[in-house]
Amino acid sequence: MGTIGLAAMICFACVPQKPPGGDIAEPAEILVEHGQFERVIAALGRREQPSSGLADKRLSARNLLLLGQSYQALGQYPRAVQAFGQSSEAALASADGAAYARAKAGQGRALAWQENFPEARSCFEAGLSVLGEDGNQASRAALIVASGEADLLGAAPDRAAPQFALAIDLARRGGDGLLAAEAGTGLARALIRQKDPRGALGAVAAARIDLAGLADSHDVAYAWLGLGRIFTEVGAALPEQKSANQDQAESAWREAARIGEAINDRRALSYGYGYLGEAAEGEGRIQDSLSLTRRAIFYAQEIDAWEALFPWEWRLARLLAASGQPDAAAEAYSRAVDLYVRLRQEVCEGVSAQNSIMSQDVADRLFRGYADLLVRQAAAAGPESSRQALLAARDVLEMHKSVELQNYFQDPCVTQLVTKKTNIEDISPNAAVLYPIVFPDRLELILSLRGTITRKSVPIDAASFRKDIKAFRRTLEERHSFAFKEKAQKLYALLIAPLSGDLADTGIDTLIIVPDGPLRLIPMAALHDGKGFLIERFAVVTTPGLNLTAPRPLTMRETKILLVGLSQPVQGYGALPKVREELEGLAKMFKGKALFDDAFRRERLEEILARDTYGVIHIATHGEFQSEASKSYLLTYDDRLNMDQLDQLLRLTRFRKQPVELLTLSACRTAAGDDRAALGLAGVAVKAGARSALATLWNVSDTAASALILDFYGQMHSRGASKAKALQNAQLGLLRDERYRHPYYWSPFLLIGNWL
Repeated sequence: MGTIGLAAMICFACVPQKPPGGDIAEPAEILVEHGQFERVIAALGRREQPSSGLADKRLSARNLLLLGQSYQALGQYPRAVQAFGQSSEAALASADGAAYARAKAGQGRALAWQENFPEARSCFEAGLSVLGEDGNQASRAALIVASGEADLLGAAPDRAAPQFALAIDLARRGGDGLLAAEAGTGLARALIRQKDPRGALGAVAAARIDLAGLADSHDVAYAWLGLGRIFTEVGAALPEQKSANQDQAESAWREAARIGEAINDRRALSYGYGYLGEAAEGEGRIQDSLSLTRRAIFYAQEIDAWEALFPWEWRLARLLAASGQPDAAAEAYSRAVDLYVRLRQEVCEGVSAQNSIMSQDVADRLFRGYADLLVRQAAAAGPESSRQALLAARDVLEMHKSVELQNYFQDPCVTQLVTKKTNIEDISPNAAVLYPIVFPDRLELILSLRGTITRKSVPIDAASFRKDIKAFRRTLEERHSFAFKEKAQKLYALLIAPLSGDLADTGIDTLIIVPDGPLRLIPMAALHDGKGFLIERFAVVTTPGLNLTAPRPLTMRETKILLVGLSQPVQGYGALPKVREELEGLAKMFKGKALFDDAFRRERLEEILARDTYGVIHIATHGEFQSEASKSYLLTYDDRLNMDQLDQLLRLTRFRKQPVELLTLSACRTAAGDDRAALGLAGVAVKAGARSALATLWNVSDTAASALILDFYGQMHSRGASKAKALQNAQLGLLRDERYRHPYYWSPFLLIGNWL
């Protein structure tokens, strides 16, 4: 539905406006009808529990239903699930089948928004089984509508459409125009997804007739809001009728605002004007959109509806930037980001990245928009103001990196071990940090070193730039061709050459890169200036974010190592014969434990990690990083270890005195051309709670990989080299070997995170 807040709007139209009987529940019902959900929660949230006694149970069921509706309206789905569940228990105990069905409809809907579709389906089936074929028509329709919505969320419009059609019939026969309109809106959404916009137009037009003339209430206002959203979707799918459908949408939103004014529903007023402001922005009417958006913000602020404030503040920031008010725009962006973080933490707990505010598209547009504004301000400011603006832009990007990892791993706690902000120069005066940011029309390079921060702007076409990156990655894997050099030099000219003057004669020997988007897919060490590779000038480190890195030296002589590997062909993967030699060589350097071939099983690994502490975990096995974390895995002898399972295993060591300092994953591969797959590789150390990781972008020659790994560890063991310098020296060792000079052999090894 595009804008948050409508995520949960659909829950009210499926419930009769007033459950029968009882005066005690009446005030809460009135509050719900007027959209004052916070007051309902304040009144019922702490004290309402299922009670004993038939009358008490019926009252409790109604109160808990209202509580669940209120939580759901505010996007607090786990709490809604609990309240609806308690309501259904009380209704069942009081033999109130209709109340039970309504509670199960709400519970199933809240579960579906958390993408827990099996349990949602169980709720709908339970409600229908209690009602039976001859049960309350409106209650049956409410369950069927909720089931259809779950199917839409689960990408099953073919299954949803007939359910909505049945619900329309049931609701109309039961005389419930509001529920019929809700089902009609659902049918229109399903038909749009089935690529039948004309059928959708008929459904939404019929839903409009069902709504006309209904008494003013919050539910009706929200039904008009939803109707307007569907008219815009139909308009987008039928360009020749876009203007007419847009007029219908705006008419629906004005009606929602009118109802909000009539019943003093500030939330409905806020959304009505907010959507009208969105329409004005889309039509380029900046001043109209500013006026409407400010009204939407005013009404949301009156009731502290911060789930509504986020999209309006974000739009205000864009509008102010477009109208030449950068300082005011930056303030609005700052408020929008604060609201976004609050919403992620409190409102959208348990909601997947596909839904509403949790989507990566929302995060990308919000944080990139703010960073773009700050970088432009830096370009126009004096030295000190420019420095502050660039630091602020980097902080915004750090937040973006954290959100990206949370969305990729579907885990809001994946970045909970974020470290304190630390100046890199205070830790490693010979290190510089490069933040490349890919905008549609340019590449911004933010460089921090020796207490300074500077920027360079390089004009590019983002689509062409992405093609060059993919071509570079592809040619690097062609070990019998030197076609990579052209792209290596072109990318060097864009990413490194503009900073040559800043990096010259500084004594910098380590370059820490926070790659953006497609840049995660390539080894920056293989960039070439026409004379040599970047690795010949700097030790190159990749990090998903500076605040996700805990820089601390690793003393290998005092560290225990766990060695794990497969050399035999298993599960359709080829043999890695050099793995045995690799692990035996490491075993001679360090004290520790080894799991080899058929001993490498998840149960055995869990047993060892639970019993002992290892500073380094070295895993030499096939692995795949895909666009979905759930499909990324490491191969064990008899199974596949996904990222969640790896996290669970390493979590056993996370809070010990000595956490995992280095996680090495050799023989892994990241899906070429897939930015999201690269997130898995970039975030593996963060997800696993390790301070750093050494991993590969593609499968490397077994012999070359083993030689590099042994040299890498040897550099740290015998020379006390930092991880960054150890990897650089090991890569240079292969580069100088005639057999392995092609970057296919040495460049895919990435040091991620702590480089010391």
